[in-house]
Amino acid sequence: DRQVGLEVRHSLGGRMAGRAAGFDHDTEALWQFGDYAVAGRARQDVQAWTVASHTGYTFADVPLRPRVALKLNVASGDR
Repeated sequence: DRQVGLEVRHSLGGRMAGRAAGFDHDTEALWQFGDYAVAGRARQDVQAWTVASHTGYTFADVPLRPRVALKLNVASGDR
């Protein structure tokens, strides 16, 4: 689509992070909404979201303090 005119987007999100007993986590979520103009058509809605997580464990009593972790990211796409 050829975009013309005003585009308005808003993003709302949040983040939680913390550590306890060798474990750590960082999780974020975001929702985006709004609309934009397309030549010859009604305004088009924008709806998108994403969630990202990074969780790990640190072996504090092992030399060099190795850490294992898992990342998970997911996001919406368009049609």
